[in-house]
Amino acid sequence: MIVRVSKWLLAVLLAFWVFSQISSAHSWAAGGNKNSKTAEGKQKPDARPAKGEVGLAKQERSGGVPKAKGGLARRGPELSVSLEAELEKMVLRAGELHSVLTTKNEKQIQVELKELSESIRRAIEASKSKNSREPSSAGMLPTNHRKYLTNMLSDMAKVLVKAQAPKARAVSLQEAYKQIVQIKKMYQVKATSYVFFCGKDKSVWVQKNSKPHNPFSDPSCARRVLK
Repeated sequence: MIVRVSKWLLAVLLAFWVFSQISSAHSWAAGGNKNSKTAEGKQKPDARPAKGEVGLAKQERSGGVPKAKGGLARRGPELSVSLEAELEKMVLRAGELHSVLTTKNEKQIQVELKELSESIRRAIEASKSKNSREPSSAGMLPTNHRKYLTNMLSDMAKVLVKAQAPKARAVSLQEAYKQIVQIKKMYQVKATSYVFFCGKDKSVWVQKNSKPHNPFSDPSCARRVLK
């Protein structure tokens, strides 16, 4: 009888020991997973770029410039004095073109188209010059931004050639103005001008005064979006 009780107690103790070992193993595994997740959670913020920071490595891999919400590009690097001046002149010239578009004076429109094209050519040349505001190690405008800017300016020049024909003018100039506004926004061009948008024809343009006037469709369809 005593032998049977001893065997029973031994079996109970053995079962209790096995159960305690299994419980400890589960507790250790759960603690390990929790610590692992906590460590990962701490690492995630470090992996993200700071707010407003442009992923330069991503730009270099793609060879382009990331776009901000709404299709407009993020703010670019600081410009050289000469490039900033030429971009300001270009935006002001785009405002002058808007003024003659509203008068429908064909002779003046042709003159302003040529003036704007010349302004774009000078801006392309200025984008290749040294940036006097940045350290000597920076040299010219960063390659990816210079390529992005010169490509956009070159495309605008081609579009303005098409705009010389009255029938193709509206579509061509809508495209050109979108690019001008994008440059003004991205590079913080300080030219005194006003940017308007029309929700009906999705056009955007630059004016030299604050009185809205849509040159492409309904003149009253204009909402100011940028100064």
